[in-house]
Amino acid sequence: MVSLVRADGSPDARMVTDTLDVSRSSWIKSATFQTEVGSDVGLLVVQIGDKKTTYIDVPVKVWMSFKNAESPGSFYNDHIKQQYEREVGAPLSETYDFVLDAPVTGPIQCAFNEECEPVILRQINEARSSVLVAAYAFTRSRIASALVAARQRGVDIKVKVDAQQGDYPLARKQLAYLEKNDIPVQRIVMRGKYAAQHNKFLVVDDRFVITGSYNFTTTAGVANWENIVWVDSPEIAKRYAAAWAAITSE
Repeated sequence: MVSLVRADGSPDARMVTDTLDVSRSSWIKSATFQTEVGSDVGLLVVQIGDKKTTYIDVPVKVWMSFKNAESPGSFYNDHIKQQYEREVGAPLSETYDFVLDAPVTGPIQCAFNEECEPVILRQINEARSSVLVAAYAFTRSRIASALVAARQRGVDIKVKVDAQQGDYPLARKQLAYLEKNDIPVQRIVMRGKYAAQHNKFLVVDDRFVITGSYNFTTTAGVANWENIVWVDSPEIAKRYAAAWAAITSE
């Protein structure tokens, strides 16, 4: 199992991983439980055949009962299988190697509710070389128009959007408008291992990052409680650009 590590490469002492002795089960191939020190819940990953399932917020006491059960298979069926929220596949910590880098920061601004869109539009309008967009939902014509205007003045723009959200009529209209104006849009398809491309951020000119709860929608702009944070930091922008590049369809 891939564990969190510190920037210097040492293990993250906050995390504890335990494993099930599967010699007492003929069909459970593996089971691991990961929790933070002091927490009373954790992630349980059970492998049956070649299929892994991650169960979320499983109590430590349930894990201990599972681990010590005379018949782990029966306990799993009776007390775990249908009892907890679950995702197909292993958690991200088992899928991707990552390191907790040393903290980086820069000038920061925050905005809330109706303040959010003006910050986004200002940064797109000031873009000079590149804009990377990661969107969950995208229906807002003002933001689409700002991206097209930036593209027309030579800015390299790329968009990734959740495919399911991108299939709604208003989203299809805005995404088609972007594509018609030479902005590539990649629709990220989730087929079950993870539920959604839920990121909402922009990376502008390899220097500025805007991120938060705000979707690129009219609802977010006029009807929701929302927030964004604007950061001026090439180091943070580099990390977000790497995160953007890692977003792929399953």
